[in-house]
Amino acid sequence: MRKGANEPGDADAGRGGGAVKDGGRLVYTLTTMSDQEAKQYDIAPDRRRRFVRYDAGKVNITPSNKTKWFELVSVKLNNATELYPNGDEIQMARVWTPPETWADVTNDVANAILDEIEKGLLDGRKYSAAGAAKELAAWKVVLRHYPDKPPAQCREIIKAWLDSGVLYEEEYKNPMSREPAQGLRVNDENRPSRFAQ
Repeated sequence: MRKGANEPGDADAGRGGGAVKDGGRLVYTLTTMSDQEAKQYDIAPDRRRRFVRYDAGKVNITPSNKTKWFELVSVKLNNATELYPNGDEIQMARVWTPPETWADVTNDVANAILDEIEKGLLDGRKYSAAGAAKELAAWKVVLRHYPDKPPAQCREIIKAWLDSGVLYEEEYKNPMSREPAQGLRVNDENRPSRFAQ
């Protein structure tokens, strides 16, 4: 691979002339996890470079495969001796599966989350999808129901519901500030229970 940042699945990232890439029928890339992917999967910044993704860059004779992930881990060789008490370690790549945002989201829990968002806070304020929202942040409702999910996945669920019309924004009068504000409402026609699992 050439030096510097390389895009996943970029067949041109290989070193050498374009003829090398053009002559190949199968070209794959290995790239380090990006900062954005690390946030999405709740990986600490100092651990990000341990994760590598494998993507098809050019696949002429077979259907394109899904991204595969690997984690680089240290493995002790158990070859310690009296003169060499720590022994050796080698690095190996093991298959790693990123957490799936929707894997454990059931219709019952999804609707409980939506009920809570529709109801709003006890003081009459509505939840918000705005990035700057703090106590009004709708993604925190998802987190209360799924405490093991990373915040990035909770935000992704709220965004998906907005994009699909399950949630929509509506202006209302904030009872605390007495000013107009945008709050989230639920479109009951688009609730998850109306879709096939």
